[in-house]
Amino acid sequence: MILDLGIAPGFTVDPSEFADMVAAKKVAKFSVTSRQVTLYLGDVKPGDVLTFDYTLRAKYPLRVQAPGATAWEYYTPANRAESRPVELTVEERK
Repeated sequence: MILDLGIAPGFTVDPSEFADMVAAKKVAKFSVTSRQVTLYLGDVKPGDVLTFDYTLRAKYPLRVQAPGATAWEYYTPANRAESRPVELTVEERK
């Protein structure tokens, strides 16, 4: 299974959080670009529930729509699922 996690414009992620997931054998490997994180999950059985916690850091105050996540089978990409985009608002601390 492959899972693409979209990174909203104006946000960054810390790759070390994903490296920790690899070390804990939660994911097989990962790649990070400015727009998305791709997680390679290895063998996922029907009914498995996987949870991934990671931090998005805003570069400045903004309101954006974060892209949804997409999951698919590596050898059968037509078997896929997508989540909806989410609106994020970051305000400057007062």
